[in-house]
Amino acid sequence: MIATALYTGLRISELLGLIWADVDFGAGVISVRAQLARAHVNAPAHRVAPKTAASYRDIPITGQLSDLLLAHRRTTSFSKETDWVFATSRGTPHSQRHVGQRGLRRAAERAQLDRHGWPPVRFHDLRHTYASHLILDLALDIAQVSHILGHASATITLDVYTHLFEDARHGRELRARLTASPFAELLDSQPAPTGQLIPLVRQ
Repeated sequence: MIATALYTGLRISELLGLIWADVDFGAGVISVRAQLARAHVNAPAHRVAPKTAASYRDIPITGQLSDLLLAHRRTTSFSKETDWVFATSRGTPHSQRHVGQRGLRRAAERAQLDRHGWPPVRFHDLRHTYASHLILDLALDIAQVSHILGHASATITLDVYTHLFEDARHGRELRARLTASPFAELLDSQPAPTGQLIPLVRQ
C-alpha cells in the first residue's frame, strides 16, 4: 500500500478506494475512477465519485510496482475484480486513520525516518515525494505533473511546487552552460580510451 502511494502519488482516499478492476496490468496503468468515503454510523465505507473532473485519470505505473501488485493479488484472499486492492482480513477497506497512524508510522520506524528529530512522516508526504520525482528526475512539465496528480488546474500544481520547477530549470540551465563551456570542450580533444591502464606515479 505504501509503495503504491509512493510510486503513484495517489491521495489516500483514492488509494483506499481502489478495486482490482482499476488496475490494468497489461496497459501498466491505474485508473482513478472513485475514492473511498469514510464510514459513518449505519453507513459503511464505500466508493464515491472523485471531487473534481481532473481527478479522473490514468496513472502509469512502473514495471516494478506492477510486479509487486500482481504478487499481492496472487496471495490475497480478495482478488476478484470488485474486491478492494488493499483489504483488511475481513475484505473491507482500511480506514484512513488506521493506515496513517499505524501502517505508515510502523513503516517509518522500520526505515528509521523518525530519527534525528525529523517530523513524523505524513501520508501526504508520499504524494509530495512522487511529485518531486516527476519534476526533478523526469523533468516533466507543469501540465503533465498536474494531470498525473489530478489537480483541478495547473495553477495549483505551480503554487505548490514552484520551488521544485525552479530548481529543475536551474539544474538544466546549469548543465547546458557547463556543457557549452570551454572547460568542458577540453574533453572533446582527448583521444578515445584504448583500454590500456595508465600507471600512476606518486611524486
